[in-house]
Amino acid sequence: MYRFSEFVIQQTRSVTDARINAGEPFDPD
Repeated sequence: MYRFSEFVIQQTRSVTDARINAGEPFDPD
């Protein structure tokens, strides 16, 4: 069975990564 705590951890991690990617300006140059 899938643990709810594990689900929360994954959701929080994905949201944090998305926030970091959105917050930091991406400059390929």
